Amino acid sequence: MVILESDHTRRELDDLLTRLRPFEQQHRMQSGDFHVRFHAGELGDEAKFFEWSALYDMAGVLRQRLHHLESVAE
Repeated sequence: MVILESDHTRRELDDLLTRLRPFEQQHRMQSGDFHVRFHAGELGDEAKFFEWSALYDMAGVLRQRLHHLESVAE
């Protein structure tokens, strides 16, 4: 069951990373750098930035979940 959940989480994470790429390419900035600058108030409040931030946060949650699942499977 843990392996199935890990595979599912990995696919979700891959999907989110694919959705983050256009933001990174358009703004020539890695999502981690964007996240720091956005939350410091340096980038404004355009809707696309809130979407980018939400996708980045969701990817972080999935990374944590995957890490936890992999540690349980060991």
